[in-house]
Amino acid sequence: MKVARLPIVYGADSEQWYEWYEPGEGVLPKGVIVLVHGGFWRQQHTLVQMHPLATFFLEHGWAVANMEYRRGDCGGDWPHIIQDVQAAFESIRQQAQAKQIAGPIVGIGHSVGGQLVLLAAAQQDVVIALAPVTDVMRTAQENLGESAAVAFFGEALDQVALGASPLYQLPQSASVLVIHGVKDQRVPLAHSQDFVQALVAEGVAHAFWEVEDLDHFYIINPDCPIWPQVITYLEALQ
Repeated sequence: MKVARLPIVYGADSEQWYEWYEPGEGVLPKGVIVLVHGGFWRQQHTLVQMHPLATFFLEHGWAVANMEYRRGDCGGDWPHIIQDVQAAFESIRQQAQAKQIAGPIVGIGHSVGGQLVLLAAAQQDVVIALAPVTDVMRTAQENLGESAAVAFFGEALDQVALGASPLYQLPQSASVLVIHGVKDQRVPLAHSQDFVQALVAEGVAHAFWEVEDLDHFYIINPDCPIWPQVITYLEALQ
């Protein structure tokens, strides 16, 4: 599928931009899928990770915004990283309005991208968190991602962990879907299980899919069998 990519900046830094795609000419987009990559806050991980999913959603009639943001070692210390994501969502909603796209804004975040879309849930209609980081202190204590949380948050970890953790900043307005592989070793399933228990305790509407034979990276492969199910889930919400 040949598509046109339009780069759109939402800030002055070279990392503050996103790719904007629309389905074929004459196709009214069903809404906007906003892809937010992971990578445990590290600079070397980029939006390129999400290109296959961008193509998948374009083929299913959605506009796509594939977001970049400042990360560790390139200006994305806390709270700038979440401020970037919030600013990008605001820009994306404005772009959708200018294009007269009436469908929902759907944030899909993987790993740390899942953390970020959950924290920015108020700016979305639907949030889909893929194997998300939900508890920063637990991530540090369990030494996940080769001490990624300690490396990123540094001495501020104790002060900011609650505010940076979706477990303690639960989404209230958007529809929430959490998808996690049972055997995920980068972010263990128990993190999402505890997050979902918190959603239940607070009466937050959500869906939770625990998926066998799904590792941390196959989850963002459009050949993964979850993705037709995601399309069905989104269509049911409209």
